[in-house]
Amino acid sequence: MSIVIYIRGRDNSLEWPWYFAHPRKRRVGTDLYYFDYEDLELREYKDWNGSLPPKSTPDRVSSIAGILDLYSFIGHQRAGAIEELHFFTHGWSGGPVLRNTYDHFATASDRDPNDMDPRIYDFRLTTVLGGAARGDFAKAFSRSALVKLWGCNHEEDHRQFIKLKFFGATTDAERDAAKNEYRFHIREGTYPYALAMAIRLPVYAAPLGWGTSPFLPFGIEGRAAVRTKAKRRGIFPPAKGDMWWRVSPFFRPERGDQFYRRELKARTDILDYVAYTESMARHVP
Repeated sequence: MSIVIYIRGRDNSLEWPWYFAHPRKRRVGTDLYYFDYEDLELREYKDWNGSLPPKSTPDRVSSIAGILDLYSFIGHQRAGAIEELHFFTHGWSGGPVLRNTYDHFATASDRDPNDMDPRIYDFRLTTVLGGAARGDFAKAFSRSALVKLWGCNHEEDHRQFIKLKFFGATTDAERDAAKNEYRFHIREGTYPYALAMAIRLPVYAAPLGWGTSPFLPFGIEGRAAVRTKAKRRGIFPPAKGDMWWRVSPFFRPERGDQFYRRELKARTDILDYVAYTESMARHVP
């Protein structure tokens, strides 16, 4: 059986996966696992047919605590089993927000035992995914798996950096230096990049510096998007004006898409989420 995993973070709508998940298709030989970090429950839907929401009650419900439960679950699946992994929750450059906990007591060799959220250093710590467990974690993903973090990556300094340091540059040398500095921040400071390197697959996430919202109209950019009342149809791909969880409507007007596609050679999906890969963040001499 193939596996699809949906994840809901604290203070996020229970229905968002049903509204926005894609691709929306009929499934055969697929099990759906819903990690609900609001209710701290894992709900299993065996032999799921792809209906959103699932038409049946869960086949099994069990308790979960934090991100380590998800890592362990993935690491115990057979090779190539996971076809999709979606985080439908708030986010920042440091990763998806599951319970909005803190890592006050983290050390160089272990996590804070009270911290329930993903951290970039999870992929370096030998007690998490920086050691032997990393191989099993990575092997569980199909080589064509869709991995997506739907939440924000909005930290204004990075957004302004592109505007001022790259598009405001006056020489090629200044522009090249700006690109490499931005690439450094992706490599060293973003969870989607760390996850992509761990599983050796593209990880789709918001571009560094921009937010996302589940209430925006598709295909309308800039201030017009903020003024437009979106309609939710739940049909993928969305039509113009449909409400969908997408990247900021200012990403394109501010030429962020141009920077990512032309300068970093990155792929973006229909909703402007960026495919984090090694090549798009590699330092260029």
